[in-house]
Amino acid sequence: MEAFGSASAKDCGVCRREFDEGERCPRILECFHTVCTSCAKGFINGRALRCPFCREAFEVDHVSDIRINEDVLDLTRYIRFLMRSVPPPPPSVDETDSQSFRGSPSVSSMPSVRDGTIQNLSGCRQAQERAESSVRKYVEMQESVLTSHKTFEEKVKTILCDINEKTGKRAREMTTAIEELQSRVNEASERHRVLGSVKEKLDSLPGVSEDTLPSLYQAQKTNVAVQEWLTNFKTFIKNKEIVWLEEKEVFQRKAVTMKMIIDLLESCRAPERSDSVAARLLERASLLKLTPENLVLKPNDCVRCLVDKGKVYVVHLDQDSGRGRRSSKIYVSKDNKLCFSCMKEERVPYSAHVFEYDELMRLADNSFVQTFLELGTEACPSLGRLYIRFYSDSPLARQFSLLCSGVLGPAYLNSKFLNVFRKGCNWAWVRCGDYENNDGSGGRELVSGLGVSGGKQSVRPCSAGTLEGWLGCGKEVASQFIIYLKDNNKMVSDECSGFVEEGFNVLEEAVSRSNIGDVRVVDCGIVLNSSFS
Repeated sequence: MEAFGSASAKDCGVCRREFDEGERCPRILECFHTVCTSCAKGFINGRALRCPFCREAFEVDHVSDIRINEDVLDLTRYIRFLMRSVPPPPPSVDETDSQSFRGSPSVSSMPSVRDGTIQNLSGCRQAQERAESSVRKYVEMQESVLTSHKTFEEKVKTILCDINEKTGKRAREMTTAIEELQSRVNEASERHRVLGSVKEKLDSLPGVSEDTLPSLYQAQKTNVAVQEWLTNFKTFIKNKEIVWLEEKEVFQRKAVTMKMIIDLLESCRAPERSDSVAARLLERASLLKLTPENLVLKPNDCVRCLVDKGKVYVVHLDQDSGRGRRSSKIYVSKDNKLCFSCMKEERVPYSAHVFEYDELMRLADNSFVQTFLELGTEACPSLGRLYIRFYSDSPLARQFSLLCSGVLGPAYLNSKFLNVFRKGCNWAWVRCGDYENNDGSGGRELVSGLGVSGGKQSVRPCSAGTLEGWLGCGKEVASQFIIYLKDNNKMVSDECSGFVEEGFNVLEEAVSRSNIGDVRVVDCGIVLNSSFS
């Protein structure tokens, strides 16, 4: 009972006076604390009442609005009744004389009085226990109500947050739509204004008389005939230029061939001369003004001679990262492809022809770049090459090209194959590409926008040889990739950006080994021309 601020069950905890049915009538507040009516009147300030125990505020117009605590009132009544029913204590022997003692009630009646008092006190205790039980129930009810109130508030807050989020999203969408409509309205208004000014100018032009109409019709016919003749003439001239260029190219090739034959004959007639036909051809090629178009798109014998002798390099000056100048030699592979390997910080010969990396990448084979990965082990340095091409110019394709060329420093060179998933099953694939740690925990991204879906056009079936980016584990491993080993047309993915165009048998041979971790990328690079001649 002390927890509710009262000295006992029948006293007010504020004024310490006993409850009654008048001004001291017990009133129970909404916080389950009980005060008398007189104290409650003193705590009402305007239309508010603050509990003197827990300081919780309530809205109350009059003290009669506060409910009467019937349990406490009944307990007070019962205690009063018990107090009235208990007889006064008997006088002591010292205070009475012998005559009064002889006239007092007999000693045999004392036990009955004591028993009645004990019973009354027992009833008081039971009533007090019932009152305390009622108070505990009120406390439990209060805690239950507070818990339900908090749960209800949390649910309401969650619902309000969802409603606000959805409303905000819808409002942003509506704002965007309104802005688009406003821009269209402004554009239509501008067009209407222009058309109105044109109409005004047309209306201001003088009319055409009937006498001049035949002349205008004839002039229009003549103009149409002249335009048609001019179009045919341009087509004829263009065809002539094409034929002339083709004949010129054939003539140049024949001239080079004849020159080589003459040089060969001269070398046969004069064996004492030290320079051979190849040396002379290399000397003329060194003086040739080599362009990226001649190197990649229209190679001739002189260009082939320069490439074979290692006189052509691709370079890139990385000013942003401060890594300096990186370069690589351009060469012709065994399968007749013009390519260059991973670029390194090495010295370029003074007499070499040098091309910028960006210039050559714009002229790469077909519409999208072809890359290669050469696989090998310690026991077998070269198992063969995988030639990989991408479907579109996606962020994954650009990152793969950067890591194959090594133009920014990081490269797939010396990275090993990490593991084979579900080997032999329909959904089997092999993972590679951790150029940082070689254990599957590294390989951060180099190009932003990885994993952005390209829509329905980028959705591909997961067939054998399809390359997919390893994007599900975060940006720290975004350079890793997987290659599917079996056809699984039931599975599709919007991240299958490339495929193994040539050399899939090399990958199958590497996967068939007992330990896939022994297989490494011993060389990687870019293919500039897949059929160099």
